[in-house]
Parts: sequence; C-alpha cells; structure tokens
Amino acid sequence: SPPPAHHQVYRDKRGCQPLRVNLVEKCCRTKRGIVRVLLLLDNGASPLARTDCDVLLAHLDRTRIQPIVASLRGSVGDIHLKGRFRFDPRLIFRLQRLIRREKIELVHVLEQAALPIAGRARAAGVPLIGTIYRYEGGTTPRSYLLSSLRYRVLLQGVDQITVPFENVRRALLLLYRHPHPITVISPGLLAPAKDEASSNREALGLPEGALIVMVLPPEFPTSQLLLDRAELALELLKYLIRKVPDVHLAVVGSGNFTSAMQRAAMNYRPGLPVVWCGERSEAEQWAILEQAAVYVDVASAGEVSPGLIRAALAGKPIVAPNIVSVHEVIETNVCGILVEAQNAAEFAAQIARLMQYEGLAGRLGRVAQKRAEERFSVAAQIQALTVFYEQTVYEGR
Repeated sequence: SPPPAHHQVYRDKRGCQPLRVNLVEKCCRTKRGIVRVLLLLDNGASPLARTDCDVLLAHLDRTRIQPIVASLRGSVGDIHLKGRFRFDPRLIFRLQRLIRREKIELVHVLEQAALPIAGRARAAGVPLIGTIYRYEGGTTPRSYLLSSLRYRVLLQGVDQITVPFENVRRALLLLYRHPHPITVISPGLLAPAKDEASSNREALGLPEGALIVMVLPPEFPTSQLLLDRAELALELLKYLIRKVPDVHLAVVGSGNFTSAMQRAAMNYRPGLPVVWCGERSEAEQWAILEQAAVYVDVASAGEVSPGLIRAALAGKPIVAPNIVSVHEVIETNVCGILVEAQNAAEFAAQIARLMQYEGLAGRLGRVAQKRAEERFSVAAQIQALTVFYEQTVYEGR
C-alpha cells in the first residue's frame, strides 16, 4: 500500500526494502534541527498572551525549539523594538533586521495588536503565525461587515492561525475565510503543588459547611448577558438554600462580572450567604477549588471560562450551562452536568443532587480531571505547539 502523505519512501543501498521516514523526524536529525522562533508581543498588556508566553518560555524543549521574545512598544521580553506608537513604520524595518540578525525561522504573534506590523514585515521571508484568543464579531449586519473587514486587514500576510477553542475557530470561519487552515491548540494550565498551610478554610477566609465555588473572569463584555448571568448565580443560590441550608457560595475574582453580582445581591432581603473572595493568587484559587463540593460555571459564554478548566483539572464535579463553548470541556452526565442556561431552579436541583450522592460527584470529577489533563495540561499544549512549529517550518523549506 502507498505510504501516508506525510512520509517519504527511501530504499536501502541494495535497492530494496523501502524505508518510511517521517519528514519532521528526518529534519530534526539534520544540523538545523533546532527551530528558532520569535514570540512577538505588542506591549504585553494582554494577560492571555503574557500567560502563553511564560508557559512557552518555561516548558519548551530547547533541544527542538529556541524561543526569543520581542515586544514592539513595551519593555517585555529579551528584545525591545522601541516603537513610539502602534503603526510606527520604523518597526517594520527593525523587525526585519531582527529576523535576519537572529536567524529566525518562524514568527509567532501572540498579541493581535502586533499582527499588522508583523504582516508587513514579511519581506524577511519567514512563516508567520498569529494567535486569536477570542472572537470579536458583531451582532448586527453592519457590525458583522465591519468585523469581517477588520479581520481581513488584521490577518493580511499571516500564514497560519491558531485559536484556543473550537468555537473561536468556527466563528472566525463564518466571519472571515482564511486561505490557510485554522488550528486549535488548547491552552495549558499547570496546577501548583499543594500547600498544606494555605489549604485550610480558616486561612482562606472560607466558612464551614457545604461550599460551592465560582471563579469569575476579570474581563467580561458589559451587556445584558452579563446582567442575566449575575442574576442567575444569585437565583440558583436562593433555590439551593431551601435544599441545603448550610451552603455558602464563594465567588473568586474581581471585575465587571463580580461588580454586577455584588450590585444584584444588594436587592435580596435577607442577604444571601455569599463569600466575596476578591482577586486571589493562582495558588490560592487552586486552594479554594480544593475546598469546593461542587463547582458552578456561569461565566462561560462565547469562550470557555478559565475557572471551568481549573475546576476540571482539580477533579471537581461541575454544573454548567448547556451551551456550545462548555461542550469543549464538559460532556453532560460523563464529566459534569449541563442544564438549561437560564433555569436557576434546575441548577440548584443538580447541585443538591451532587452534594447528596458523593459517589456520582466523585466519578464525574475523576473523568473530568482525566479528560482535562489530556487536553488542557501544559504538557499537551507544549507538545501540540512543538509539532506545529516544526511542521510549519519544515514544510516551507
């Protein structure tokens, strides 16, 4: 049978016994087996881009990938190109000179604001990858058209696009058909080592009794959806108190989502048992998740909330809305329970069910943890990116 398309057929010295050698493995054994990748930021303002950059620098295999971090306008990374404004034309020539001087073989743009400059610096002749973390399309025909034109300009000159989730890929395909495929590379999260000193409730400021946890994102678009989700979180707690009287809700995070919940909570008399944990360090967030009986997700909308992925990696039973973005992490009745997005009574009923049947909660948590480790761990992200980098470089030679 013919070999796969990504293999080449070689024969030994006697002219027989075809040898199938993977192209990526063959190129890795050559003198230029280490790929020099430039990770390009604008000013380091995007927390998602900074997180990805830190993960890559800490965990990439330096025997295969050699990363170099540069920023166009900020002071982040090894090299600063000292741009004075966003579309400074001098940045194009400085970036081209940097690529030639450092013998860069691949440019990976982690911040969208840096894509126009990187696309116009394609004279250096190296492949260009751009990462789009979230979909920013429109809801009306006019805004949809403007978003489509914006992405056409933004992605001009980009060879490959990576996105963190499948729903972002689908939205981009509907908004703008890129000539090259859009690759999904899931973000990796690394659970810190458990600290016994900070794992007790008193140190974390948590009350005794049954505890459900929500981790809210710092950035959430202000809209009617935000108000509906904030009201949903409080309504489900009101229903849950009737079934589990000693329950408390721990809300972790600060931002417009948390502020909307706090304003809505002032309208409840008597007050609801909510613990406002505020912004916590990553280690403290994991410690609070360890104390949760059930994790409740209300923040996932167009994209998956990072708190949902953390809860899955922590092995916690999850109750979440039955929407497209959540399906990428949770399969209902297999590694979590999905309910109608606006049904607060059903949310409360399923949370009480998991608290009552610990065997069911434990089974769902274990399956969720196993699946999350396979897809959303740092090791999975690094492996996927390493193969993607090598294939992009070697196929272009």
